[in-house]
Amino acid sequence: AVDGIDSGSAAETSDADFSVILGDLTEGLGLTDEQLSAVRDVMEKYRAQGREPGAMWYAAADLQGVLSSDQIAAIAARGAETGEQARERRSRGQRGSGPRAGFGDGDGSWGEGGRHGALDALVLSEEQLEQLKDIRESYAPELTAIRDGIRDGSLSREEAGERLEAILEAMHEAMQGILTADQIALLEEHRSEAEARRTEAEERRQEMRSQWEERRQAERAAMISALELTEEQVAALDALNERPERESRPSAEEMQELRDAHQQALLEVLDDDQHEIWILHNTLVRSFARHRARGRGGEGFSGEDGSRRRGGFSQSRGTRARALAAGA
Repeated sequence: AVDGIDSGSAAETSDADFSVILGDLTEGLGLTDEQLSAVRDVMEKYRAQGREPGAMWYAAADLQGVLSSDQIAAIAARGAETGEQARERRSRGQRGSGPRAGFGDGDGSWGEGGRHGALDALVLSEEQLEQLKDIRESYAPELTAIRDGIRDGSLSREEAGERLEAILEAMHEAMQGILTADQIALLEEHRSEAEARRTEAEERRQEMRSQWEERRQAERAAMISALELTEEQVAALDALNERPERESRPSAEEMQELRDAHQQALLEVLDDDQHEIWILHNTLVRSFARHRARGRGGEGFSGEDGSRRRGGFSQSRGTRARALAAGA
């Protein structure tokens, strides 16, 4: 999480998965029995609390009090290797590249279940079908231009949506010129029903956005508390997370350059202890998210209150290895 937000990553895990995650975290670190017991206690403590936002920040802060800098460096290196492997898989074309929603059947426009899905219920004559085909073909270049504009970045999603809406409205009006009164009435009935569904869906989306924003703010507060950030550090992190508008999607090489630049800037904002907590937080988020993606459910992993809690180990840190940058 580049901006320090868990975004719901406090995954739910079964006892079996929890053991696997714990093993993934501690594998190859050479923990003492005392450290292993302390790590397990930390993980169990936060796991038992449900899904309160920000829990992984507090867990990371506690774990940083248990693990040595060399052990955290090993976790960082392992995370960097895993990330590189994931990027290689994506670069080999395992990402989906099909058309996005908004242009095909069932997208609220011409397909079954969309704005003009009622066409399937109309009994159209051969002449009407031919006229309908002509209407669709006449607007096809404009629809293609919108699709291409989204893909190459020359159109924003908002601009594309406005243009698409105007085209669909024009197509609707053109259709009315070839339909009978009964067919138009059926089409308008279906259009009203579709509009009601869209309104209901938008209300649900707005509610979800509101809930997500509340959670984001709570997780942000947890990050500030767990890292014990100063006001200057908070402002610097906010500046780092401002994402400028781009004309096109960055390439894999550009994305790596952005990650490297962000990491270097992060090192200049956080002190060594804070950076170690950041690494451990990201490690926990990725680990629980991987297991959640496998579709397994169980108990929640989360935190308690907004205070910073540390493990029972007091260690002399000395100068932290900046090589930890590779795993954040």
